[in-house]
Amino acid sequence: MIKNTPSWSPVEEEPPLSVQSASVKLLGWLKKNYPNYDGVKINKIALNYYECSGYQDKWYYLFEYSFIENGNELFGIANWVAALMDGSIVDVSTLGNSN
Repeated sequence: MIKNTPSWSPVEEEPPLSVQSASVKLLGWLKKNYPNYDGVKINKIALNYYECSGYQDKWYYLFEYSFIENGNELFGIANWVAALMDGSIVDVSTLGNSN
């Protein structure tokens, strides 16, 4: 998945995908995949370098989020999703897959 995303160098230009665009895509993806919740709260956003010798200059946003149900924030573990620089949203366990 990540191998087909745009390469990026933080000292040369702004990222191919803005934080705002990545956040909007994330919220849409979560709403589609988890429709039973009232909402989502983004708790943390990190811009990470994909450290693998086979890939050069690959970056992604890592989001930590909580679901909202009946006005209450539901805390849990493993509420992490990645936004790749091509705008795709993926489970973090699938980042290196070639599919």
